[in-house]
Amino acid sequence: MKFTIKKLEPALLPRIARVLKAVGHPLRLQLLEGLAAGPCSVQALVTRLGQPQAIVSQHLKVMRTGGVVVPRRKGTHVIYSLAYPGLTNLLNCLASCQDHCRVSISPR
Repeated sequence: MKFTIKKLEPALLPRIARVLKAVGHPLRLQLLEGLAAGPCSVQALVTRLGQPQAIVSQHLKVMRTGGVVVPRRKGTHVIYSLAYPGLTNLLNCLASCQDHCRVSISPR
């Protein structure tokens, strides 16, 4: 089967790899999914995911360093949003791979 794909620019490969690394954890994927719905405070993300604030903040820092999310202060709160809208395409791509993952990849 032949697939049609957009060509990746060699100069951008390190940046693309950095983004993939920044979302390459189950909790970070959940954070990405939550932020795709719109900007959100750290506390709201903590509540939504049921994880301690320290853990959520640690993962948001990785995502910020990777250029995936951007923070802004609103009073005493930090509000995070996606760095660019194209990240929702990544989520859609991953969602389209779920059936394959369910069938062909066994848990470790």
